[in-house]
Amino acid sequence: MFRAMKKYCHGDILDVGGRDFYLTAKSLRLNFKTWTTLEPVQGPSLGINDPEFKSVVGDGCRMEFEDACFDTVLNIQVLEHVVDPLAMVKEISRVLRPSGYAIFLIPQTSVMHELPAHYYNFTRPWVEW
Repeated sequence: MFRAMKKYCHGDILDVGGRDFYLTAKSLRLNFKTWTTLEPVQGPSLGINDPEFKSVVGDGCRMEFEDACFDTVLNIQVLEHVVDPLAMVKEISRVLRPSGYAIFLIPQTSVMHELPAHYYNFTRPWVEW
């Protein structure tokens, strides 16, 4: 995942469900201009005061962003927590610029976690489809 991020992250980043992953991205010196984290609920303050970072509360299946406004979208171990994962994938496609990249880390054999909001483990054929 980190290799893919170093290769494909650029420009304006949207991290769907990333919480404080921005701090990891900074430590890895990833290439980006802005970083927006989208969370379903307001969590505790992350104490991040960088002008390139923004935290937004919203639904990853019904994002309130304009079409084609991000260069890279990250979705790291989030799809298993969404009742309608295809809706989230479609929304990610909608907000991604035509020359952009989406990076997903999708569990196949994960143990149940963050119950009751763990709905799926995905097969490779589902991901390829």
